[in-house]
Amino acid sequence: MNAKAEEGVFIDCLDDAIFEFIQFVNRNGSEQDQFIKSIIPPRSLFVKTGSEEFIRKKINEMVTKNTFSEEYRKK
Repeated sequence: MNAKAEEGVFIDCLDDAIFEFIQFVNRNGSEQDQFIKSIIPPRSLFVKTGSEEFIRKKINEMVTKNTFSEEYRKK
């Protein structure tokens, strides 16, 4: 048997919300933009090689958007 190993990266999510958010981003992309190859319970993902930076960017955007700041309170 000559099986070719899949290339990818494992991501362990310590936070349930981040785990769910990454899956949300994946589901809402076009079929060719989806990056999750498999979900490994309880909170690990096997993703396409090279997608790590995109995932970090999306998480940072979400965190920045949902962070309360003192400047906002003064308005």
